[in-house]
Amino acid sequence: MKAMKVTGVEVVKLDSLRFNPHVAERSFTEKEYLEQKEKMRNSGITSPFVVERVTQKVPSGNLLLLIAFEMGLTHVPVVYADFKPQTNRILRSVA
Repeated sequence: MKAMKVTGVEVVKLDSLRFNPHVAERSFTEKEYLEQKEKMRNSGITSPFVVERVTQKVPSGNLLLLIAFEMGLTHVPVVYADFKPQTNRILRSVA
């Protein structure tokens, strides 16, 4: 059974994306946060954000989204996914 429909990679304005308030990110230490930020600074975004098409929310990855905003990025790669309601509940429960 197909859980979602995914499109190809697109580049979109960062400010068009929304944090997902239903996802509580893992607790990151300051060291882990700084390491992620340095990794993004050195390597860029190595994989696109997965974005719910209808809501423009990032189901998981709020930390990387925050870092992208802090770094002043204006555009990011995304893959749009049309999630079924059950998939949304699963993503929220394991994030």
